[in-house]
Amino acid sequence: LHLQTDDGKAKAKEFLTTVLKMGDLRAIAVGNGTAGRETEAFVRQTVKEAEVDVPVVMVSEAGASVYSASEVAREEFPDLDLTVRGAISISRRLQDPLAELVKVEPKSIGVGQYQHDVSPNALKKSLELVVDTCVNSVGVNLNTASKYLLSRVSGIGPVLAQSIVEHRAEKGIFKSRPALLEVPRFSSKTYEQSAGFLRIPESENPLDNTGVHPERYDDLVEAAGKLGKSVREIMGSEGVREIRSGGEISESLRSKLGEFTYEDVLAELEKPGRDPRDAFV
Repeated sequence: LHLQTDDGKAKAKEFLTTVLKMGDLRAIAVGNGTAGRETEAFVRQTVKEAEVDVPVVMVSEAGASVYSASEVAREEFPDLDLTVRGAISISRRLQDPLAELVKVEPKSIGVGQYQHDVSPNALKKSLELVVDTCVNSVGVNLNTASKYLLSRVSGIGPVLAQSIVEHRAEKGIFKSRPALLEVPRFSSKTYEQSAGFLRIPESENPLDNTGVHPERYDDLVEAAGKLGKSVREIMGSEGVREIRSGGEISESLRSKLGEFTYEDVLAELEKPGRDPRDAFV
């Protein structure tokens, strides 16, 4: 629907109002491209007049057109038009920016007009390092991540990511990190490299939803046992305080893990399953 004419605006407002009244909308994403501000103002006014409580958010369109014409988009939405694919990408960026933006080649996401003045290989290597670092810093939900997101995890490439997705579709969600070893071609070495970056909220072991590597589980189980608690009970700010004030128990754990790993592990235990990215308000 076009907003350039009064008739177009009237039809658009009628359509949007109907959707607002009938649809179970949680948010509306508006791309920041051409006429983005005008569209945002129109949508906000319509939402206000419809008297519904739905946030309207301006979202970066950088790389959306590149994605919509890419092989990835054609694979995901083979029967949809390019403009619809782009709209889906913009809405997904509001839901989970990282998971969506990894599908776009980094150099296509607004890295500056002088990018062609530097070595293409050096630029590609540098940008992909940033993307990989972001993915591994945030962590990936093993049971919801796409193959494109999984392929960015340390130790996992495109082929293995596809195997993980296929295994998940066939066998169901992963219930624990060790279940990864059942995936074809997923070796113990790959497990060692990637396990700490993969999160499993559904796991019975609460440590599977943290950045703590499985090789440290036994040390934490032992420390919890000495405190007369389960691992779940030493998670959270109160549990971490007990570990830190545990005297010999704390020092024993520190000597086993090393100073830096000790602090990293306790930071994970203090806020298990946290997302290091700022919360959207």
